[in-house]
Amino acid sequence: MPARISAAQFVKRLKAQSAAHELESIQRYFKSGKGEYGEGDKFIGVRMGQVCALAKEFIEMPLDEIEKLLESPIHEVRAGGVSIMGQQARSKKTPEARRKRPGPNP
Repeated sequence: MPARISAAQFVKRLKAQSAAHELESIQRYFKSGKGEYGEGDKFIGVRMGQVCALAKEFIEMPLDEIEKLLESPIHEVRAGGVSIMGQQARSKKTPEARRKRPGPNP
């Protein structure tokens, strides 16, 4: 029986891809300084292309685990959760009932 895919596994893999130079760039782009619109949002320095590529590997993640990603204070983790949901919605392997089901907190 395969191990259950978890939010913790996704976050661990995501953090392994973080880079200090990307973190600086992302924080400037999202205006996360004091008094700016993104103030308080936390980043770890992973490019969105990397986030989306990792999301493809986690397409089988259960909804309760995706919910954990969506509740994260880290921007890239939340973006990963949304990307996984998008991958699932487009996958022909995803049952129709699952596609029509409301999100984790309807």
